[in-house]
Amino acid sequence: MINVHTFDSKLKNIFRPSTKNDIYQKKDKFMYLITRLSDPNAINAVNSIILDLTTGCNYQIENDIDASDVLVDLLENIDNKDFIVLLNEQLSDMTNLGMCPSGRCTRLLQLYIAFYNKN
Repeated sequence: MINVHTFDSKLKNIFRPSTKNDIYQKKDKFMYLITRLSDPNAINAVNSIILDLTTGCNYQIENDIDASDVLVDLLENIDNKDFIVLLNEQLSDMTNLGMCPSGRCTRLLQLYIAFYNKN
């Protein structure tokens, strides 16, 4: 297993939010996401992201990425059953392997790259 900190400062310019969402909009979207998740650890990860919308713990300074912005963009795929399975897994890994900003961002970026990167 690769340590997520291996990617610190190496993932810049991969992600830019497609829309601007305020804290309340993000919270509403994440609360809906929780209803779609099946893994208790994944639900805990989303709850942590919600709680940290105001603390800065979702922001990874090394890559200038906020995990909550990545998660909001990923929710465009919420009706895709395969995506939900993968999201459950990544969020669960986040809880089990590290909730630091690097862990949050790197795991969510893996899905972002898989679903959005056209390069």
